[in-house]
Amino acid sequence: MAHLKKDIRNKKDIQQFLELFYHKVKEDRLLKVYFKSFDDQWWDVHIPIMTAFWNNVVFYSDDYEGNPMDTHYKIHQINKLTDNAFNRWLALFEEVVTSLFEGENVKTILSKSQSIASILEERMHYQKGNNIK
Repeated sequence: MAHLKKDIRNKKDIQQFLELFYHKVKEDRLLKVYFKSFDDQWWDVHIPIMTAFWNNVVFYSDDYEGNPMDTHYKIHQINKLTDNAFNRWLALFEEVVTSLFEGENVKTILSKSQSIASILEERMHYQKGNNIK
């Protein structure tokens, strides 16, 4: 009998996939260049922030305070985010989430990640004339 994966049920599940995701990001040929200047201390702060963000997205927890656009724009200023980077981020995100979980909350988080990436990409593309192509 095949082992069935559980759905994302709580903040702990979100933290679990984010820790794996960001571990893979730091090793990814395309994505690691965007994070090479960040030390372990930065990651120790970033992962809980992103856990709160995705917890709010999926469970409407209201425990996230921040501005994702502002954060991504700062990265974009240092190293221009490309279409390929957005696409790779989404593919890796989906790969990690679906390797651990399945269910309605997984569908929600993957759908929301696509929407959020599209908005971020569009805004960076047009903000201050910076073309990310």
